[in-house]
Amino acid sequence: MSEKTVSFYQIAKELAEEEQATKKKYNPEREIEEEIRLVIDGKIQDEALFKGYYVTRQRYLEKVFEKAGVLGEYKVTTISKNKGTQEKEFRIPLTQKECVKFLLRQYTKALSRKIRNNTIDSLKMEEAKDFVVSLKKEYIDKHVLEAERERELVNSYVLTELQSRTAFDRVEAMLLRLMNDDLHQIKLRSIPNSTKGLSPDEELRIINDSDAAFLMYYYYHLLEKQSEYWNNVVDMVSELRFGEIEEKLKHPKDDSGSDDGFRDICSVMYKAQILVKQQYQDKKIAKHKMSSEKRMKLVEDILKGRNPD
Repeated sequence: MSEKTVSFYQIAKELAEEEQATKKKYNPEREIEEEIRLVIDGKIQDEALFKGYYVTRQRYLEKVFEKAGVLGEYKVTTISKNKGTQEKEFRIPLTQKECVKFLLRQYTKALSRKIRNNTIDSLKMEEAKDFVVSLKKEYIDKHVLEAERERELVNSYVLTELQSRTAFDRVEAMLLRLMNDDLHQIKLRSIPNSTKGLSPDEELRIINDSDAAFLMYYYYHLLEKQSEYWNNVVDMVSELRFGEIEEKLKHPKDDSGSDDGFRDICSVMYKAQILVKQQYQDKKIAKHKMSSEKRMKLVEDILKGRNPD
């Protein structure tokens, strides 16, 4: 049995009523322009005005489907009532009707424009939050089965990159605060007082100005080393995820322990750190082996009476 569908004309009519959409129309009797509600109680009040609304929303939907690469899946050939001519119209699966309405309501907002123009990187945090909140309130909570709601919400996080944007802002603030505290308290350190209401105790460190300067450069050196390690872990996580994608393409029906076939980030991170530490260990062994071979060569050169390099 084929899936039930609904015409886009019907969807546009419902959307116009839900939005209480209006258009201006000149009233010759009163000689003024009046705001006319397009649809009331399911009935179109003015066919000509509604047609303009319908055509505009249909153009919006065409661009959305074209961007998603699914335009051909929804546009079907029908026989027009007018002279029996053939024309194209959208037939939307009934289960996707509310999603289409939501997309059309969001079409002119910042996020939708940036997705269409491939400028998602310029999306502001508040814009991303507004989209996710609207999606949850207007679509997910009302029209998505409870078992599917979390997946739909996760998809919205992926689309807006909301989780990584939030993490970036928080981590950046924490790092700046940590660095500021460390470097400013190098000579006089504040120690939190265990007694509530009292100001922190201060501990004088016996460090002169040269010591302080040297230790600050050392602080940077430690951060640089940790940054190198962090980037190696990120690269390794990327490799592991790529391996999962390859495996999923080879065996799409395999159960990997999660709904989407991918392991949770904690288990991936654990394996990534083990592999990176192994890489560091291999480099140390190789470096030690190289230095041993160099020492042996030096001994041989001396024994043979040659000048070492």
